[in-house]
Order: sequence, then C-alpha cells, then structure tokens
Amino acid sequence: MLRTLLVDDHDVVLRGLAAVIAGRPDWQVIGQAHNSRDAIRIAQDHCPDVAIIDLRLDDMDGIELTRHCLALCPTLRVLIFTMHKSEATIRDALAAGARGILLKSELGRSLDAALDAMEAGEPYLPGRRGEIVLNSHLGRSSDPNRLTPREREVMMQIVSGISGKEIASALSISPKTVEIHRTSLMRKLKLRNAVELVRYAVRNGFLEP
Repeated sequence: MLRTLLVDDHDVVLRGLAAVIAGRPDWQVIGQAHNSRDAIRIAQDHCPDVAIIDLRLDDMDGIELTRHCLALCPTLRVLIFTMHKSEATIRDALAAGARGILLKSELGRSLDAALDAMEAGEPYLPGRRGEIVLNSHLGRSSDPNRLTPREREVMMQIVSGISGKEIASALSISPKTVEIHRTSLMRKLKLRNAVELVRYAVRNGFLEP
C-alpha cells in the first residue's frame, strides 16, 4: 500500500487528487495539508511513501518543503505539482530530491502516468526538456565530476551498510584505497556523510527505496 500525502492550498485540488488516488489499487491517502506546517507534521508522524506537493504554497516554497520532508523520510517519493515547466524549476526540484514534476495544465491526461511512475520508483518529468534536464542531473553528460566505475562500486557498498574493511575484501582492494574512493565520490557529489549518500542514491535511482 502506497501511503500518500497531498499538499495544496486549494480544497478543490486536494479533493480531486484524493478522488483519483482512491480509485487506484494499493494506494491510500494518509494525510492532506493546506500548508507546509501541517505537511511537515504529517510527514514526521506517518512518513508517507509518496507526497504530491504544490510548488506555490502561502507559507513555504514547495521545493523547500520537499527538502524538509525528505530529511524526515529519506525514501519519500515527491511529485511536484506546478504550472511552471522551466528548466530552472525542473533542476531545482530534482536538486531538492523530487522524483517528478506534474504540470497543472496537463493534469487530466498526465496524472495517472505520473502516479504510475511514482509507484514504479521512476522519474516523471514534462516532455523533452525534462528528459534533457534529468539526464544532465544524473550525470549522463560529459560532466568531469562524473563518478568512475570503481567509485560507483564503493558507493553502492557504502549505501548497503557494508563496512570499509568488508568493502576492501569484497572488491579486493586495501581499506586505504576504499577511503580514497569514498573521499573522492563524496567530494564530487558534494555530500557530507553516509546518510546524505543514501538519500542521493535513492533519489537518483542507484538504490531502490
């Protein structure tokens, strides 16, 4: 059962989203919020599986709210609900950890597809522009900071909870080499600790929630 949080400051939108989700097998709305304060409380108390968050709320930007909710529930799948499809909006949402963006102008024909993507743990973005931004965000370009194959191997071992000595044994390298790869990948990804690394791996499809 995918436990879902809905966040929008308009009752009619909340009712519409709730009605659609009620008709989907294995989905359940566990909370509805008109503002970020209530949304954070629900996330803290119930840690939902999916959250659909309006980009424009009266008390907090939906992207900032995404960061707060993911800090409480690292495996949360966030779908940002917005009127804007600019590259800047898409990039900001992905950087905050959102899994997808649903355009209000395409609600009638795209909501089911977006929910299917959330259920499968896949990203959902609008059109070709979204695909280009996603590929760039995931490092599928000529980014010089892209992780090496060995760094990816070390990352996957770390997020699986394996110790440095166990990683060294599994990969047939020294513990010192493991630490060198760990330091390098954390620097490239601009992360500070293993918790942030796990969040990064989940958000970017390296680790299934």
